[in-house]
Amino acid sequence: MMTISLSAIFTSQLAAQSGTLARSQKADSALVEAINIYDREIGRNSFLYTGRVYNDKYGSIQGHQFFAEDYWEQCEIVYDGHYFDSVYLMYDIYNDLLLLEHFNSKGMLSPITLHNPKISSFVIQGYSFVMLEKDSISGKRKGFYNELFQGNRIALYALRRKEITKSNEINSVQEVFVEKDKFYLQLDEVFYPIRRKRNVLKVLDDKKKEIKSFMRNNLLYFRKNPERVLVEVAQFYESL
Repeated sequence: MMTISLSAIFTSQLAAQSGTLARSQKADSALVEAINIYDREIGRNSFLYTGRVYNDKYGSIQGHQFFAEDYWEQCEIVYDGHYFDSVYLMYDIYNDLLLLEHFNSKGMLSPITLHNPKISSFVIQGYSFVMLEKDSISGKRKGFYNELFQGNRIALYALRRKEITKSNEINSVQEVFVEKDKFYLQLDEVFYPIRRKRNVLKVLDDKKKEIKSFMRNNLLYFRKNPERVLVEVAQFYESL
């Protein structure tokens, strides 16, 4: 720092510089304290921060690869048998990867991919996901499934995924992310893939007449909104 002679001419300048320096020191102290808090949190939850650094290579593709929104959300997660209710996550449904917000030593955002086998469940933006095992009979793959309904006999799950497709634009071809959901009913511990209305009626054959009447009376059209229809039918079936 430059040495300044304490003459009357520079008194006002020195006062202004002192105020700026004080504010700067306060800001630095606040930053240091924030870093210390962040480091302490990582220290307590250090086993969360052992995954690989996430490489986002989809900047040129229209849309994004994440479930719901492409911003960090405070979430709940059960990881390696431990429950956390205030970690910031994003869910890449193109690669089936759960990302943890993390900053490197330079203060730059450097997300980490959590280790999938250690994740039992998580809640992101109000949607509950659970890890389900592979089922060769239904074709259900191992992965995270959005739990849409859970009853005593029947449960409903959605596999949330995105694909990259090509869209023809004027004088160009643009790659875009398109969401492709798959639905599964679980009845008496058996999983069934649901693609059409007739799949629902076949699986729930013991109440087929009641379900058809329920759908007709409530104007439930599978092709128009399959998720809503499946949730309402599952709830109705459970109530019978």
